[in-house]
Amino acid sequence: MSPNLRGALWLMLGASVALGAAGCSGDQVKRATYNALHDKNCIDKVGYADCDPKRPSYDRYRRDRARALDRQGD
Repeated sequence: MSPNLRGALWLMLGASVALGAAGCSGDQVKRATYNALHDKNCIDKVGYADCDPKRPSYDRYRRDRARALDRQGD
């Protein structure tokens, strides 16, 4: 198993354990998933998790997505 894949698996496992222990809400799960997917994409691209410090926050992503979906409904 490659080091990148191993790191991504540990990251996902850690996020899952933390979320399960916290008894989190649906929004917390979505936020953690958004961050974990960004980290995994970075690991796949360059080999470490924080390759894009300017990535939009989860809240910004939600606002932008809501605006885009509203425009589609017009």
